[in-house]
Amino acid sequence: MEIELDKKEMIVKLEVETDMKLDQVIDVLISRSMRQGLAAEIYDLSKEHYVSGKIVKKRFPCATASSRTTPRRS
Repeated sequence: MEIELDKKEMIVKLEVETDMKLDQVIDVLISRSMRQGLAAEIYDLSKEHYVSGKIVKKRFPCATASSRTTPRRS
């Protein structure tokens, strides 16, 4: 499993072994983001995943930190 954030282009790249693991990783990513005060809508998950050999890959853009739903606590 590989998770990478391209900070320059703001793209998340996921590489996992199966479709089920991809869904689980996306669910964990969204729940962790929501705990940090980010909206779940910052991830554009509309594109489908693709298979490259035995690896399932998905790339999707994410919004910047200005998309926060609540102000950060000091």
